[in-house]
Amino acid sequence: MKNGLRICIGLIVVLLLAGSALANRPHDPWVLRTTLDDRPHILVVALHENLWATYDVSRNALFKVLSESINFVGGPVYTWVHGPMPTSKGITYLSEPPDPVWQVLDADGNDILDTVRYRGHMYKGTNWNAVYLLHELILTDGTVITVIEQPEVSARPNRPIGFIQAFEVENQPEGVTILLTLPPETDLDNVNTNGVIVQGEDRAMLALNEIGLTVITIYVE
Repeated sequence: MKNGLRICIGLIVVLLLAGSALANRPHDPWVLRTTLDDRPHILVVALHENLWATYDVSRNALFKVLSESINFVGGPVYTWVHGPMPTSKGITYLSEPPDPVWQVLDADGNDILDTVRYRGHMYKGTNWNAVYLLHELILTDGTVITVIEQPEVSARPNRPIGFIQAFEVENQPEGVTILLTLPPETDLDNVNTNGVIVQGEDRAMLALNEIGLTVITIYVE
């Protein structure tokens, strides 16, 4: 199946999960690059007035999931101007996971991941209201796996707010498992996923499905 059709199908699934949250984004532009809390290379995704997701693209990882917006007053958005930088506001629901963020395990349980690269983002959907992050996982034998991530929000009346991540994998070799480390604040009793949660000694990880979407919702309120 071609990438465009696969992404459109994935978008429909995640839109259904998100409910009515997509009517309006709380900031224009709703996806932007900036320095945040003294950390460069941050991608901000303003999903909902009560949920902003930020990514450290140098790590291909979540940075913070916030209950409020970003304080841009006095701070430039991804410019070379010196001075006060943007800062986060509100509650930090989720913070960045520890290294390694990504692992690719062979059939013997060996991590065969060599390098992770961020390949940018793209927009889809009505009025470009869905964004996809492109991660490349390069294995020790040179194989390149592409992981397409769509962040979204679950915000329905009289229900807890949830942070959704939907993943689709391309070019995954047979017999390997892709693991993503979850944020340390993740409460597994408040998680809904069609993937498999793997509990390590010091972290919880999400094993991505080899075929079809892997969707995880972490409820934060």
